[in-house]
Formats: sequence, C-alpha cells, structure tokens
Amino acid sequence: MTTQLLYPQYVKAPLSDWFRNHDVIIPSSETAITDIDFVIRHHSKSKHNGDWMIIETKCLMSEPAYPQWLSLKSLDDICRKGDPVHFKGVHIVQFTHTTPDNGKIYVDGIKMEKQTFIDFCNGDASEEIYKTKMFTDSKMQDKILEEKRRKRKLEMKN
Repeated sequence: MTTQLLYPQYVKAPLSDWFRNHDVIIPSSETAITDIDFVIRHHSKSKHNGDWMIIETKCLMSEPAYPQWLSLKSLDDICRKGDPVHFKGVHIVQFTHTTPDNGKIYVDGIKMEKQTFIDFCNGDASEEIYKTKMFTDSKMQDKILEEKRRKRKLEMKN
C-alpha cells in the first residue's frame, strides 16, 4: 500500500496522481517514476560554496520502495563520479512523524539530534556523515529486497 493511500494528508503531489491515473501512457510494470524531495546546494556566500546533496524524505519511518531505492542509488553513483569534490551524496532522511520538530530524525539509518541534522543540511557535519552507506551496505540492500518479497507475497494472496 502506498503512503498516499495510508496517509493522504501528507501527500500533496498532483503530478504523482496524474502519473498513477495514466497507467496506459506509462505502464507501472515497465517504468518506475520517483520524485526528488530536496536538492540542497550551497552558494558563493557559504563556506561550502558549490557543495550539494540530494535528500529523499520519508515520514513515519517508511522505507523507499525498491524501484525508488534503485533510482536513488543510480543517482548517487552517477553524481559521485561526475562531481566527486562537491557532491555530498543522496541521503534518505526518515522521520518518526513528519518533521524534525515533531519526531526523531534518521539520516541513512543513523539517528540524529535536531541540531546535528541542521548542521548536516548546512554542510557543517563531519565528512564521514556525507559518505552514504545506504547504497553500499548489503544489510540495507537485503532489507529492501526482503520488503519487496513481502509485498509480492501479499499481492499474490489478494
């Protein structure tokens, strides 16, 4: 079940609705479509001039679906090769509720305090934090694949 069906009050993306309703144009069995929630880019007035990263947010501790995870991994791989100096990674930010103000924060599976998250977004966190393990960690890949298998079994039962 999609986040949109479970929590319609949190999903406000008319184009997503349009894509879902036009399966004949873009068959979901052949094509995965994902949006990017945020691109943070530091400009010339910042001490981190030129640094940038991509953030995918997940509310209520949801996980990226397998097709989305593959798309984010591809983006991370390509951007790291294309801009190894300034690109700080694709990061999955999960909230136990909906924002840093109303729940716990996890960045790439690591719990962060609110101030650390702010530092992370501002480019002021330790360099180690920006080295995403999300797409190279075999445990995460196994977790995503297991979730995919679980969903397929549920679909087959219904």
